[in-house]
Amino acid sequence: MVDSVRVRLTLWYTAVLAVVLVALSLITYFIFWQSTVQRTDVNLAELSNAFLTTLDAEISDQSGPDAFKLAGQVAVTEHRFRDHVFAIFDAKGNIVVSSQEVPLAAPAVDSVPAGLLSSDSFLARSGVTKPATGGSRGSFRQAEKPARW
Repeated sequence: MVDSVRVRLTLWYTAVLAVVLVALSLITYFIFWQSTVQRTDVNLAELSNAFLTTLDAEISDQSGPDAFKLAGQVAVTEHRFRDHVFAIFDAKGNIVVSSQEVPLAAPAVDSVPAGLLSSDSFLARSGVTKPATGGSRGSFRQAEKPARW
């Protein structure tokens, strides 16, 4: 039955169509993935710029010995979003304030892992050389912006 020209042509066309469909699917997936990563990075950059603008405004409004920490807490409270963690580090790499330390104004379900800021992967990506004790599940995207105050 495979000796027939009709069967061989049908099998050949089916194989070519399958290869074309798989290649098209892979190309579409790659373009979608690349677009999603690029859009996420742009959104993170915009969000971090807005956070720094708010932090700068709050620093100019605060006074006293803990002005920087209070300004950071207010800025973190104003920029509290689901699936986003903000952390302010000092020059030595110590966390001054983070969104995981500031209590929520309204009850909400936070889907960010509790030990994210102390995880090995976060500290390694941040360039902090402190030993980490916790870990996090899943993956995350990170944007860092240096600020001078």
